[in-house]
Amino acid sequence: QMVQGGWAANGFSIYYKYGYSNTDNNTSTVIELTSGYQLKEENRPRDGTLAPCDVYNGKYEQDYDHIIGLGNLDVSNGRNGVTPDYPNGTYYYVIATDYPIFSRCYSGTLHPTFAL
Repeated sequence: QMVQGGWAANGFSIYYKYGYSNTDNNTSTVIELTSGYQLKEENRPRDGTLAPCDVYNGKYEQDYDHIIGLGNLDVSNGRNGVTPDYPNGTYYYVIATDYPIFSRCYSGTLHPTFAL
C-alpha cells in the first residue's frame, strides 16, 4: 500500500518506499521502489591529506553514482505516476531503504517560504 509521509519544500508529496509497478495504473501490483544509485568501484583519486583517499565505501555522498535505468527512481529519488491521492498522476518523492534514503536534491522550484 502506498502511504504518504509528508510534503517536500517544493510542494511535491513524499511516499514511503512503495509504488505501483505500472506508474500509470493504480490497479497494478504495489512494489518496493529502489533508487538508481550504486557505490563506485576502484579508489578515490585523492591524496588522503586534503581530500579522502582509499576505496569508495559509502561514507561520502560522492562515493555513489546515479545510473539511469537502475532502480525505479530518478536522481532526486522521485518519479512521475499515479498515487492514491493523485489518481491522474503527479511527481512524488520516495523514502527508500537503499542509498539515498531521502532525496539529496529537489525537482522543481522551492516554495518561497523556504528561501533563505
